[in-house]
Amino acid sequence: MVGKIGSLLSGVQLSVVQSIKKTSTLIDRVQLKLASGKDVNSALDNPSNFFLSRALSQKASDLTRILDGISLGVGAVNTANTGITAILKLIDQADALLDEARAELYAGTLTSLVTSLSNDDITAILAANPGVTYSPVTQSFYRLGGPANWATANAIAQSSALIEPPGVTGVAGVTGHLANITSQQENDFLDALTASSTWIGGSDTAVEGEWRWTSGPESGQQFWQGGAGGTTVSGSYANWGGGEPNNSGGNEDHVHLRADGRWNDQNGGTSFNYLIEWDSSLFVSAADPALVARAESYAREYALILEQIDQIAKDSQFRGVGLLIGESVKTFFNPEHTSSLTTEGITATSQGLGLMTRDFLTLSKLTLAQDDVFSARQTLRSYLASLSVDMSIISIRLNFTQDTIQVHEDGARDLVIGDEKETGAELLALQVRKQLQTEALRLSFQNYITRLLS
Repeated sequence: MVGKIGSLLSGVQLSVVQSIKKTSTLIDRVQLKLASGKDVNSALDNPSNFFLSRALSQKASDLTRILDGISLGVGAVNTANTGITAILKLIDQADALLDEARAELYAGTLTSLVTSLSNDDITAILAANPGVTYSPVTQSFYRLGGPANWATANAIAQSSALIEPPGVTGVAGVTGHLANITSQQENDFLDALTASSTWIGGSDTAVEGEWRWTSGPESGQQFWQGGAGGTTVSGSYANWGGGEPNNSGGNEDHVHLRADGRWNDQNGGTSFNYLIEWDSSLFVSAADPALVARAESYAREYALILEQIDQIAKDSQFRGVGLLIGESVKTFFNPEHTSSLTTEGITATSQGLGLMTRDFLTLSKLTLAQDDVFSARQTLRSYLASLSVDMSIISIRLNFTQDTIQVHEDGARDLVIGDEKETGAELLALQVRKQLQTEALRLSFQNYITRLLS
């Protein structure tokens, strides 16, 4: 009889112990809910809500990553907008400078500050100097010589003089220089004169990477900064071949015109043909030296403005993206990259805007500079309008994405969020239940022992 009662009590005790274990597990789970503030912390709590909440959270996370790309687009456009605003102020400054120069230099009927060669003079010079050609575009005389190394070619060029024909004055004693190529038209003209590599007047011998014209009216003027990835300076012209200049071997310090019309840096010891240039400005005299000096002063001020335009265009970069140096930025609006906007860049350097340094010695050159400034202003204003459209679209999509992220995060939270009061009450009930179960287990043991001893 005692054995049967003992077996019965042992079964009750086991049942109570199992109930206590279950209650403890429930208490742990409810305590986790209370600590996390969530009613669903695992798939065991509510599989449907748990996995749906996770999906919404992952979508919000994907959209958050997209925000970084959108922010890049916003920053790049804003930086470009700031840069263009600054460049337009410089354009206005250049415009005012040119107006001032026009009023001071060309009052009344004056159209030139120098006396220049007539067409008859040019014809006579060409007749007296076989092998010499003339470009009406550059207003320079040229002759092909060689072959020789660069130093020899340079020395010959600087000692070469044209024969002065009868009836023409100012030609005798004027020496030439290795050709300085300052425009695409001049490059094309000289390319047609040559059939093989030919020395011209550029060099970076003084400072590596600072490419300057070594003689002639442009002597000392820098036209390129850096190596193959460098840039022109102050609206200057350059026509390097692909990957040039590369200073191969560490001693390529002089420029030659290749047979394909592009430029290359080369060791000065190489023997090439060479181009001698005589600028027609060397044969002219000043009508009013004081006005010529003022024109040169205006030209220097104008060149400084162009240099600042170049610097602002290059400095207007956001996280490595420079819309004002011709780069573009693609802004994606969804994680799948099926929705995007490409903001195209513009080359807002002085050269890219069609601005170039001029000497202002004639009214026609000053007028050309004013035309350039007008065209550059129109180009910048047009681009600024396109940036405004892109910025509006990007801003709208940015706000939309932020709102969408919030919706997904709220949805994910609502699916798993718990009621603190309700969870607290549930925890209290479970704790009371455990206490009762523990007390029942104690009493059952006490009763069991009493029965055994009786």
